[in-house]
Amino acid sequence: MLKISGALAYFPARISFAAYAILVLIGAAALWHPNSSANPENPITWVEAMFTSVSACCVTGLGVRSTGHDFSTTGQIFILALIQIGGVGILTLTNFLLIQVGGTARMRERQVLSQTLGALGNDNLGWVLLNVLRFTLIVEGIGVLLLTLRFSFEMPFLSAVWHAMFHSVSAFCNAGFSLNDSSLIDYQGDWVVNLTICSLIVAGGIGFPVILDLMRHHRGTTWMERAGNLQLHTKMILFGTIVLILGGAISIFFIEYNHALQDKPWSSKVLVSIFQSITCRTAGFNTIDQAGLTSGSLYMSIILMSIGGGPCSTAGGIKVTSIYMICLKAWSRLRGQMSVTIFRRTIPQSSLDKASTVVLFYFFIAALALMLVLLLEQGFGSVARDEQLFLPALFEVISALGTVGLSVNLTSSLSEPTLFVLMMLMFVGRLGPVSVFAALSLPGREKPLQFVSEEPLVG
Repeated sequence: MLKISGALAYFPARISFAAYAILVLIGAAALWHPNSSANPENPITWVEAMFTSVSACCVTGLGVRSTGHDFSTTGQIFILALIQIGGVGILTLTNFLLIQVGGTARMRERQVLSQTLGALGNDNLGWVLLNVLRFTLIVEGIGVLLLTLRFSFEMPFLSAVWHAMFHSVSAFCNAGFSLNDSSLIDYQGDWVVNLTICSLIVAGGIGFPVILDLMRHHRGTTWMERAGNLQLHTKMILFGTIVLILGGAISIFFIEYNHALQDKPWSSKVLVSIFQSITCRTAGFNTIDQAGLTSGSLYMSIILMSIGGGPCSTAGGIKVTSIYMICLKAWSRLRGQMSVTIFRRTIPQSSLDKASTVVLFYFFIAALALMLVLLLEQGFGSVARDEQLFLPALFEVISALGTVGLSVNLTSSLSEPTLFVLMMLMFVGRLGPVSVFAALSLPGREKPLQFVSEEPLVG
């Protein structure tokens, strides 16, 4: 049986596990407080507070209560704080304060930040943490400014500032929480809101290692020289992100052209397609009702939600690099090549094995969770007799595990046992299946006896 064992301080995965678990409990207690409810006659229950706290800390966006109407201003502030801490990382903020006070980083802090931010071995951790926080505040600040200017045309200035701040932080952290019950559907054809939110989502989803690498190589004689000096990881993320955004947008555009997009202006069709492609990469906002999409678009959305964003980012999912390496490995094997190369670099076998493990764990957890959701809804749910439950349930499971937050209007009607399954999925998705397994597993031990190796047949 798996259990937490060993010294917590020497296992970064366990530190992350414990930190997020504590943050979730604190957030749930805060949201359960009467001051967090907008309507005393319809208070937030403990299960609803816990679900919202997990969703906010794990920057998912799934909700069982309206953020803008059921939670008071105090409750909304708590949710925004949980999103910011969960998105940037509680360990990032904690270690920044420790280094600022202590002046130096111990081996433990360096190991933790290497896993959470992708810091290199020769990096000055003070520089890494400072630039991560600086980049976060600058990008979110620009988003607040642009959205405030837009929202001020339709609401009082202070309300516009609050809405802009909430949506900017939620977008950069890929959380998907909105103060509007219809998310951003009312701004479906608004270029300012769409482009601002999309830019924030991409900036938060490509990952801090990419941001730091771009900062290290922002100077150079030519653009080609700067691009050539970038790490392989950065090139893979940037190229993969562009391909996924364009591929997803084009697919959704043509699938829904004569369906959900049929009566919309051409510009709105383009905006909705691009926004849907980007938001499925773990953002959770939507400019079109997900329940109104065809099965083809839902299937494409599930694929995008499964892939997610970049490692060490505010996004979830399998991650772009993992899928990239799996595809490269398959292509190399088809061509009879044993080594995997890209951008004039050879990918180590250990990285390929890790990518395969991540994909295997992800889909194993998704399949197990889907089975649990279907069984629980048959026994406890109000949608038990719905013969079309499979695809919505699959959408909900992948959305939770990928920390996306999109829903086909199913979350609020799910039974409490199912909500606990989704909570566990969001928690696992934020930390990563492999990290959670490492946090709960026993320390590695070498077997004293090695048997003769034998290769089984494959395929």
